[in-house]
Amino acid sequence: MHSSAKKPKEEKEMKRSIKLAVAVLAVATLASRIVCAETSVATNNISASASITAVNTLTTELLKIADNTLSAALAFGNVSSGGTAWNTLPESYVKVTVQDNSVAWRLRIYSDNYDTAPSTAVYGYSYGGLRGDVTGSKVPMAWLNNTTLIAGGPAVGNPVVGTTNGWIFLKDEKDVDDPLLADDQSFIGSDAVGYTNIAFGAASYTRIVRPNVTGLSEELTTPTAPFYLYTEGDFSSAPAATYTGTIKLELLNQ
Repeated sequence: MHSSAKKPKEEKEMKRSIKLAVAVLAVATLASRIVCAETSVATNNISASASITAVNTLTTELLKIADNTLSAALAFGNVSSGGTAWNTLPESYVKVTVQDNSVAWRLRIYSDNYDTAPSTAVYGYSYGGLRGDVTGSKVPMAWLNNTTLIAGGPAVGNPVVGTTNGWIFLKDEKDVDDPLLADDQSFIGSDAVGYTNIAFGAASYTRIVRPNVTGLSEELTTPTAPFYLYTEGDFSSAPAATYTGTIKLELLNQ
């Protein structure tokens, strides 16, 4: 009876001794690793490389607002002068797609209607838009971006309040600074601060400029998703003439 009563106690003592021995061994092993520093005896280098082909593609499609069919030009047609300012859309819009995997890129817009800067006494300081065939005649234009197609076209509006309606003045490559204004209104000055940009991005994203949204730009769902560029003209002070112009979209890698 005495031997059977002692057996559980002996088993407990044995288990306790085993646990203690394991703990001591673990501590001793860790201590030996700390004391005995490792020595590098061999190193082999393996070269790794990859290359990605540069992609810099700008695609534009001129489409009619009425039915989304192809259009030949950004035409306003016959317009009456003397009406409300900034109230005329052309018949077409531009569907734009950028595929560019550079570190950083931007897409800018401007008109290019003059070989040399015209006389400021005759044409003023800003020439973005259309040029008339009568000396001194011009039609200012503005542009607006949207991530989706706008059925019937966007609402027109004065770009002076672009933070509300989304419209931005179109610059011309020959614009010069107006000495009466605080900011540099020249093409070079405006371009330097990003005013001519309609979109920017990198390989992983594309953002379009929209002054009427938080952050002043909006990211597309994918880097290569299309966006939609609309324009408008101000014919309110335009004299009788035939107006033409060249509008450029230029993709720049930075």
